Amino acid sequence: MNLDAFDTLVRVTLAGSAAILAVLIARRALRRRFGALVAYVAWTLVPAAVAAMLLPAPTHPVVALAGIVRVAPLQAASAAVVADALDPRIALFALWLAGALLAAAWFAQQQRRYLRSLGRLHAREGARIVQSDSEFAGPALVGAWRPRIVLPSDFDRRYDARERELILAHERVHFVRGDAWVNAFVVALRSLNWFNPLLHYAAAKFRIDQELACDAAVVARFPEARRQYADAMLKVQLAGQPRQELRLPVGCRWPSDQTLKERILMLKQSRPTRATRIVGFALVALLGLCGTYAAWATQAPRPPTTSGAKVDGAEWAVHLEIADGASAMSGSSDMQLVAREGQPTEVRYGKDDDRRRVVVTVTGIGNGIADLKVQLYRRDKLEATPELHVKEGEPAQIKVGSDHGTTSAFDGFDLHVTVKPTPSSALIVPAAAAKHEDAHAFGGADVEAGYRAMKPPVYPPDAIKRRIQGTMYVKVKIGTDGKVLDAKLDHANPESAGVALGDSAVAAVKSWTFEPASSNGIKIEGESIVPIEYAIHEDNDADGAPPEPDTLDKIKVRADDKG
Repeated sequence: MNLDAFDTLVRVTLAGSAAILAVLIARRALRRRFGALVAYVAWTLVPAAVAAMLLPAPTHPVVALAGIVRVAPLQAASAAVVADALDPRIALFALWLAGALLAAAWFAQQQRRYLRSLGRLHAREGARIVQSDSEFAGPALVGAWRPRIVLPSDFDRRYDARERELILAHERVHFVRGDAWVNAFVVALRSLNWFNPLLHYAAAKFRIDQELACDAAVVARFPEARRQYADAMLKVQLAGQPRQELRLPVGCRWPSDQTLKERILMLKQSRPTRATRIVGFALVALLGLCGTYAAWATQAPRPPTTSGAKVDGAEWAVHLEIADGASAMSGSSDMQLVAREGQPTEVRYGKDDDRRRVVVTVTGIGNGIADLKVQLYRRDKLEATPELHVKEGEPAQIKVGSDHGTTSAFDGFDLHVTVKPTPSSALIVPAAAAKHEDAHAFGGADVEAGYRAMKPPVYPPDAIKRRIQGTMYVKVKIGTDGKVLDAKLDHANPESAGVALGDSAVAAVKSWTFEPASSNGIKIEGESIVPIEYAIHEDNDADGAPPEPDTLDKIKVRADDKG
């Protein structure tokens, strides 16, 4: 299962709940100051915040990101550290899905029971207005796909002509505004968020604001009929409502007597001026923009792309310091890696009875931030996969395990990781440089030096004119930090070419950086031979000789006939 879906559900729930709280706090003040319609429209902040969390994440970090991950005990899971295949999010996602299906079925059953309670329906004024055989049916707008206004069987006897006109006007406002569709959307949200009591509470308040906005529209159309409209409300309540268990999820039914007082009090309020309503709508729009931007900005940034592909050859220097007790087994506690952009780079340490493996993947995000994904293996078993965003050149700590207060008692991973980009301008990487991809093996292995970063050697113009070709073998002394301590020409093939090409080869090697040799996981100084082949054509073999043993990968320098 793709656990990103679960993470998205969590983010959407948090953003939606925050928006619901904001609307619940502001709704009464908005209604008093700007009118019932503005308070009703304010509920659009909730789906707007949810939609913002479903948009693509920002390409650059907008909020501060932590650089320390601590998890205990071993295999614990959090938003930053994910345990092994038994991730609890899988079970939680399955529980959420089952609950959503049950909630949807429950709402569908409520809708069917309400429709059955209407009895037979008879057309009254076209297909949109029907009359039921039951005196308890409606007034209500029922359904979403083909909504119909349902009236009780005694509608003409119970209400006078003016009251009937006002009631039908109320239901038509619901119909024209598409409130039945809106309520169907609310039912879908409640099904998907069945576990969130705040949403179910807010749905009831939303229905009240919906009815008050509809009442305000009717009063605005019939300002002289406030008293008759209040009488119609009272008669609906006195006539009785369907049993409490007969709810109408998808539709608009006149609320119970619990909201009657609030609706009648609203009728006594004067209607806000047009300018006041415009200010109210502008305020809601501003709150919506700020809220949706805040929700969107809280997402973890994604790496920027230009054409959907990563830049080939980008590399990261990864300094890995191991502080847990296992590092002492092999003596390796400080390691320097070179990781290609977006590609896993592995380091191993520990003895056979407690082998450890760390796989690091670095991806640049921008603005000095890198995405760091780490896989931690113990005895070939995946223990945790922390992921965090770190600032380039600043250390981040990843601690996974059980800490008993002393270093010797700690049983887990305690890593300090620092990443920074390697110089990328004018670098060349030979195709065979992957020869040492297993450079960091289990404790006890000896590893020879390898290339890290190189500027291309310069083919001397005089040698090109004289068509001098050959392979220069440069002896280089490499320090523990990978820098060149000394370099000189060891020999040339043919030897006559050394006079024209030797200085160029030595000068190039002195500017390079290498992966130092290591013994038992400890970096050491060492010497290596670097072969650099100079040839006039791409397909030329300058000396025709096979590679000599105990040399690094051959570097080829090419020039055309014109130099």
